[in-house]
Amino acid sequence: SCDQDDVWHPKRLSECARALRDDPRLGLVFSNGDLIDDAGRRLPGQLWDNFTFDKAIRERIRGGDMLPLIRYRFVTGATMMFRTALREYLCPATGEWLHDGWIAAVIACMAPVGFLDQPLIRYRIHARQQVGTGTGPRKRAFSEHAREHWMGPDWHRHETELLLDCVLRIPPSLRSATADDFVRQHAFLGMRITLPRHRWTRPSKMAAYRSDYQRRASGWKSMLLDLLLPKQDDETGSAAASGFSALGRRDSRL
Repeated sequence: SCDQDDVWHPKRLSECARALRDDPRLGLVFSNGDLIDDAGRRLPGQLWDNFTFDKAIRERIRGGDMLPLIRYRFVTGATMMFRTALREYLCPATGEWLHDGWIAAVIACMAPVGFLDQPLIRYRIHARQQVGTGTGPRKRAFSEHAREHWMGPDWHRHETELLLDCVLRIPPSLRSATADDFVRQHAFLGMRITLPRHRWTRPSKMAAYRSDYQRRASGWKSMLLDLLLPKQDDETGSAAASGFSALGRRDSRL
């Protein structure tokens, strides 16, 4: 077993090592997993069913688009393997990043990240786990989404900034185009949270990023909300000041 309460498939290491051997470009691979309860009994579904790692996102990662790695948290540390040569460029995870997503995002700035569809661990679900899938995302009323609309991009901007502080320590000769893409994401989020209070003045500022909304947000829905929702100010830091977290309420996180 590994990660205290999870169980590895006998071929977990060999399958991940084979993936890295078969594609020398890859810097890291991770896999899916089966779900089990306290007693080791199989539960319905698989590990990825509990994360934002659907078919569309898998195709993006498979096609070399690493942006989902900083927009969502779907890499599980007990399933991943990365090349030793890249270890020296990793920094301790900060903010609300967990080590697994942080490692995958930093390595993506040097080499592509891949994944294996087969379940190579048995991931245990129980009430005492420190970090886990839980019961999935909490459903929120539209009014709550609206109130927190400006905090979400602010939270993501801050988390991306923390990551970039680590990425910028990597020698420029080793950085991939993904690093520049993450910088663009930071700028895009900065634009959104500093949109002016007066709605009629927002389009001119959004124009330079109008083609980014599809990849970097929720497309036309995010654009319409940015245009129409009321805004109290154009300062950053509202998420941190209010204790907002895109991972859920901080006082209730496992």
